[in-house]
Amino acid sequence: PLPIPRPRREYVPPPPPLPRRSDHPRRPASHRKPRRRRIGHLITGYALAALAGAMAQPLVTLLS
Repeated sequence: PLPIPRPRREYVPPPPPLPRRSDHPRRPASHRKPRRRRIGHLITGYALAALAGAMAQPLVTLLS
């Protein structure tokens, strides 16, 4: 079976962009809710690093 020929569409240029109001404050491009900073993960990381340092310090002084 032969494909059915379709009529070609005429090229229509897109309409010009609408003018912007200069007195209107510009919104950010993204409308998503901003991500919350994960303070709990940061505090946990610092606590684990301090704990590891406190546990390693006696071992280092014993070996040196």
